[in-house]
Amino acid sequence: IELEQDAVARDFARAAAVFDGLTLAEFRWARGVVKSRVFGLRSLSAGALEQEVIAMAPVADFINHPPDEVVEANVAPSYDPATGSFTVRTTAEIPANAGIYWDYGFKSNRASLLRYGFVSKRRVALTDMPFLLKLLDFPGTPGTAKNMKLEHFRQAVKGGQLV
Repeated sequence: IELEQDAVARDFARAAAVFDGLTLAEFRWARGVVKSRVFGLRSLSAGALEQEVIAMAPVADFINHPPDEVVEANVAPSYDPATGSFTVRTTAEIPANAGIYWDYGFKSNRASLLRYGFVSKRRVALTDMPFLLKLLDFPGTPGTAKNMKLEHFRQAVKGGQLV
């Protein structure tokens, strides 16, 4: 989080030099909106783009990451640099009133929380957050907190989510 805060401060200094009267609060809001809705086109172009290009795609940002339940992704976005077309295609039948889901492909809950504002229980094994915490950092008696964390790790190992 500290790294993200430092990046916001650096970016704000650059933006404030160009946009007279821009406040830090306005910049944080705008940056958060863009970062949580922007698409990286390089990965969506099947490698056709040599460098990363980001873009906002109106309406496409309403596509959600599948929830932790059994729901699987049912759409896949793509980008064609030759035509400039951003396309969302179905990958499975979508019943009426069902959600539209695309796997965001995040690698850790830390990255997901910073970028999209949520974490996933299914991705605990991929997260780096538990390793950033000391065993005695939770409130309450040290033994209880430590035991709760260790039990969490035991359950993750038992469930095959952590090796």
